Amino acid sequence: MFPTYLVGIGLTTGQVCGIVGLKRSACGERKAVLRVLCVGNNRLTLDARRLRRLKLPSRARRQCRSKRARCIRRAHSSAQTWGYALTHASTRCHTMIAMVLATSIAACHPRSAVRDAQPTPNTVRDTRDGHVYRTVTIGERVWFAENLAYMPHVAPIAQPGGIWVYGFDGTSVTSARNTPEYHAFGNLYDWETALHSCPVGWQVPSEEEWRALEITLGMTTAQAEQNSWRGTDQGTRLKSGGDTGFDVQLAGWRSGEGRAAFRDEHANFWTSTSFDHRAYERLFNVRRPTIGRDVGNKTAAFSVRCIKQR
Repeated sequence: MFPTYLVGIGLTTGQVCGIVGLKRSACGERKAVLRVLCVGNNRLTLDARRLRRLKLPSRARRQCRSKRARCIRRAHSSAQTWGYALTHASTRCHTMIAMVLATSIAACHPRSAVRDAQPTPNTVRDTRDGHVYRTVTIGERVWFAENLAYMPHVAPIAQPGGIWVYGFDGTSVTSARNTPEYHAFGNLYDWETALHSCPVGWQVPSEEEWRALEITLGMTTAQAEQNSWRGTDQGTRLKSGGDTGFDVQLAGWRSGEGRAAFRDEHANFWTSTSFDHRAYERLFNVRRPTIGRDVGNKTAAFSVRCIKQR
């Protein structure tokens, strides 16, 4: 008997995402396992009442009979994208089949998107490495809706200058790209490197462009020009789960002394505006609804959101 599948709803984001319903048959012994396959905004809330069973398509059933069969099939309708990945393990009597239902297969895990994928109206493709980024328009400007992840090279965490992945301490770009931190948060850049890392037609936003974004969301001009934590709920609206789609992830940062800290607590973003040996930055905190404005040492490493050039 072939496995059945469970499909759940990402209630925190409104996305429909797939859950893996695994049944392994090990020479007669069966047990059920559940595992999350794709997660919107790194979270998936399950509601048992929203789960329903799906039967494996007959074509997939035939393909599973062949050893090491693996295929991905996509059938498009006006509202949904269906897909399934089939794997027949080489070990005897072991079968694992996963099925994903999502509004977009790539949308649940954007960094896993096919490198040659074509951008949609709300995405942009970086021609340097094929990476496709989600974008969002707020006011009159278009922003990345995820952190920059351009990584032609990577530095060990203690090495000064360059590009880092939170928690990764090596020089292999391939290994760094395979870390969960890279998939969730992208890269951390020192200020000089950040200025030259956005794709063609995009740039690191200036202090003025960040202020314009904040004022668009209801912060007063007087508040926007202050340092420290300012505004009312603008931070909440820009963070993951907010109503703007900007989707700030709390990626942490790397200090100028080479120490990574505050993942899942803080997010720091560079501006392109210099201030002596420092530069202006924006800060988000897990417990604060507001947005921080400060200056950071240019040797520190923060996240980057690119803005489309006028």
